[in-house]
Amino acid sequence: MTAVVCIADDQDWLEAMEAQARSPLQRVSWPEFDQKSLTLADARRVGLARMEAEPIVLNQRLGRLCRAFPAGAIVEWVGSDAVADEQFFAYGFKKLLGKDIELPNENGCDNFLLSTARCFEYRLSDYKAVPDWLNARFWAHPERFHL
Repeated sequence: MTAVVCIADDQDWLEAMEAQARSPLQRVSWPEFDQKSLTLADARRVGLARMEAEPIVLNQRLGRLCRAFPAGAIVEWVGSDAVADEQFFAYGFKKLLGKDIELPNENGCDNFLLSTARCFEYRLSDYKAVPDWLNARFWAHPERFHL
């Protein structure tokens, strides 16, 4: 079963996400998330976060989100526009533009209505595309070795 962990300091936003979900959510505030150990990492958990932070804190939280939710994390950035998208891109996040947010669960998908103007998504499986040269055709062929 896929569990959704919502992380935010805005209680109204957390309640709105809980009302939209078809499966139970775990609600966590940012101070709680910052204090938790990284034992959250689980392929059956995905993170949905609303964040506004200083650049140093942002970098720490993005790194923790990537490690805690390798199956997927979505961040809605509500901070200042001074934070460049490159800070998110440096951690492997992709910007979501004009898409509905869908998080997988055992009953299908939960759709969340978020302001996608500043939403970013991370999935470890999408972090790096497999290069074209990484296949058996380009590796050593022992049958060609003449000993």
